[in-house]
Amino acid sequence: MIRKFAIRNFKSLFIDSPITLSEKLNVFIGLNGVGKSTLLQAIDFVVHLVLGYSKWLDKRQWLSSDLVCKLKKPGEKGMSQLIEYELLFDSCKISYNGSFNFQKERCTKEEISAEIDGKEYSCHVAAQSLFVPFLDKFKLSLEMIQYKGSAFSAILPPPLSKEVLDIFEACRSLELLNPKQMRSRVRMLSSRGVGIGGEQLSLFLHSLPKEDQDAIMRIMSRFYPSFQIFKIVKLRGGAKRLEINEKFMDGSSLTSEALHVCDGVLRVLSIVAETYAFKGGTILIDEIDDGINPELLEKLIEYLKTEAPCQVIVTTHNPFILSCLTDKEATDSVFLTYKKSNGRSGVVPFFSLPEPRELLEGLYPGEVMLQVNLEDVAQSVKD
Repeated sequence: MIRKFAIRNFKSLFIDSPITLSEKLNVFIGLNGVGKSTLLQAIDFVVHLVLGYSKWLDKRQWLSSDLVCKLKKPGEKGMSQLIEYELLFDSCKISYNGSFNFQKERCTKEEISAEIDGKEYSCHVAAQSLFVPFLDKFKLSLEMIQYKGSAFSAILPPPLSKEVLDIFEACRSLELLNPKQMRSRVRMLSSRGVGIGGEQLSLFLHSLPKEDQDAIMRIMSRFYPSFQIFKIVKLRGGAKRLEINEKFMDGSSLTSEALHVCDGVLRVLSIVAETYAFKGGTILIDEIDDGINPELLEKLIEYLKTEAPCQVIVTTHNPFILSCLTDKEATDSVFLTYKKSNGRSGVVPFFSLPEPRELLEGLYPGEVMLQVNLEDVAQSVKD
């Protein structure tokens, strides 16, 4: 679970002071184009510096130069080469911070530390050398090691290696979920989870233990009473096909391949499967309300904030989601993303601002979001 996060110069995003995240559901609101999706991308970027930067970049079809801030003042030449970041996980008290140079496609400075079984471990990179103090000031030159992203993706000494990689692996992004990919027939898992666009949904469900599959089906029946089971059909060549069986009040039943299942059902199934399977992890979801009926959305938010065994970070434009939160939950977990006067994107707890905080005394959180002008509210924190 991510406790704190800060990043500077990632696209237009500039979060100088670390934001503190809630351990369950976190909601980022704001106008179009202010950086909500960019925030999710930034978290995923930092995690994949360690897990595999090149594959992450290829999957998104981006270039390294696409990541850095291109904002310039009049007469200013060039752009910042460094993306600076700070990430703190609650588990094992893991902290990771550093600077990424997009031209070199690697971190030029970084440090990672963790508390494991009551002992503190740390190592850091500086001047192309890896320093490991807990191994009697062990120093290793990195000049001959070929890697992109973090040096820790190439070498991470035990016991940090297992603990750190497990925690980072449990941070998953669903920010590009789309119906076409969720209906895909795939042959092998290229990564853990349903995939950033849902492209591995059928294989991922197939890979889960039966008790997890049963639990996911029980949860799905709360959203869709006719939902009975899902099953995975093996096809020639090793591909897997997802089918969903429904049973209706008159006893009749219907089995449909994913190709013919509605977008909302597949989206809810992907979210429930990912959040249930990665216990203790962090799941990133862009536009949580996309394609989901408000009545079902209320049940989904209730599941995410009370029952899902992981932390969830979502973006939305929908005030209804805020009204599914108590005043305390909204105060702790709703963040406003906004544009500063210099064009950079910032983040601030929404209900820490004077007008929303005052209105919350007499209105529901969602009503506050409807009542205020987000652009005007942002003016009070721009600089």
